[in-house]
Amino acid sequence: MSGRAPQVAPIRADDDGLWAAVPPGEPLDVLLEGRRVFSVVAVPPAGGTEPLLPWPDALRKYLNGRADVEVRSYATGKTLARGEIMMGSGKGSISLIDEHGRPVAIHKWGKLNQTFDDIDDGARRAYLDQVEQVLAILADDCEVPAFISFGTLLGAVRNGRLIGHDVDVDLGYLSRHETPVDAIRESFTIERALRTRTGWRITRANGGFLQLFPQQVDGSIRNIDVFTCFGTAAGRLYQVNDIGTVGDRSAIEPLRQIELEGRMMPAPARPEVLLEAAYGPTWRVPDPTFTYQANPTRQRIRMWVGGLREDRDRWSRFYREHLDEIPTEPSPFGGWVAEQLAEERVVDVGCGNGRDVMAFARAGRPAMGLDVVPGAFKIQRRRARRTQMPATFRSFNLASLRDTLSVGADLADVHDRPVVMARLLLHGLDAPTRDNFWRLCRMLLHKGGRCFVEFRVPEDRQLPKHFAWEKGRRSISSEIVTAEAARYGGVVAQQLVGAGFAPFHDEDPMLCRLVIEWPEPADGGDEREVTHGPDD
Repeated sequence: MSGRAPQVAPIRADDDGLWAAVPPGEPLDVLLEGRRVFSVVAVPPAGGTEPLLPWPDALRKYLNGRADVEVRSYATGKTLARGEIMMGSGKGSISLIDEHGRPVAIHKWGKLNQTFDDIDDGARRAYLDQVEQVLAILADDCEVPAFISFGTLLGAVRNGRLIGHDVDVDLGYLSRHETPVDAIRESFTIERALRTRTGWRITRANGGFLQLFPQQVDGSIRNIDVFTCFGTAAGRLYQVNDIGTVGDRSAIEPLRQIELEGRMMPAPARPEVLLEAAYGPTWRVPDPTFTYQANPTRQRIRMWVGGLREDRDRWSRFYREHLDEIPTEPSPFGGWVAEQLAEERVVDVGCGNGRDVMAFARAGRPAMGLDVVPGAFKIQRRRARRTQMPATFRSFNLASLRDTLSVGADLADVHDRPVVMARLLLHGLDAPTRDNFWRLCRMLLHKGGRCFVEFRVPEDRQLPKHFAWEKGRRSISSEIVTAEAARYGGVVAQQLVGAGFAPFHDEDPMLCRLVIEWPEPADGGDEREVTHGPDD
């Protein structure tokens, strides 16, 4: 008796994504030329069309040429749709290869990297040797219980393997302390030990999250993440950045051994406690489209440990993909500010690629640029150093209160009555981060001065956007900005609202420009010690 061949739907493609008769709401793998490139949940059809599988933003610039595409159910591996697509010029093949010649794919953070599915056994073994080196330093030198965590633990518990669409190993350690501040202090001690013993580049994402960047056998870099975990006297167990659950040290200690890629690794005593807290009650069901959602626990932890890397990651990706599209000449806003300056120095908050900072410097006016993405301004910083122009740049995470107070104190001593400017910044910030902006302004303008801001207003939401990722972007009303500035002592001296301020290709946004003044203290005193808003 012969079986009936399963029906496979055709695929068509356009700039929005792939269209195929596949079940919406189910995790799907998309393969190009037989290799998984991204996972997605199809958007339900509208107006009688097939469901849409939208292109990830990081993939768009590679979509030029032809490719055989296949859509599979992640749960069953069954092929649901197949076909050849043609994008852009339609010439040649769509190739997803990085600068090291490695195949890359989209991982859960929306970036392109070489996933574990695509590395050979030798490279995987060498990387896991580095992981074991870190675990040994944590356990022996730092004397903390260290274990595999998050996605790495999830893969080990499910099937003893690294998750194929993952790109790095997650480690955790249980702090000796029960309070966030002591756990953070301990984390800095651990960071120093890791730097001394490994010699690797290490980045601190926040007070409880370290990223280590060892070189791999092929010359590339693959990170190892280390997260702080601590239990409280109130019977709660937390792990940076996402875990908060009922529990105590017994969920972690004594550590157990669990198999991962043929070797035994330390794991929590009860892995299910951390895994359910991180991934929910269905954590045993694989889902390559899983993303962490904002929740009270995440907010509580980020208030404790600072850092707040969400916007940094988003903007890092933007500048990596679009830096060559962003103008290098002064912005219209920067020119408008320059027309109103006397002899003040300028501090550009959210300076982007530094084009306005360099314009001020070329005119002989000292200027500093602050931005969360140092890669955005690195070219201009090199140029300023080479030509000895009065332009400086500093990496600065406005979402971190620690960063805000530290940078504000430094610059308040260096810059006497500077002008603060922020172009197209405020509308993209959440309320706590805007509070930090106003704190910074008050610290820098404690002797009096002006702040120039430009931001998108609600009328801009439905207007065309040049960059696709900006669709549906946030906006903010001038009334909210005026009220927030007033809380920190700022008074609006000038307001302009309209289009025509910053046309860019086919986009002409609806913007508001404000000049906000901080009056000079009546007694001539110094108000820098006041670092909190009146409602804090």
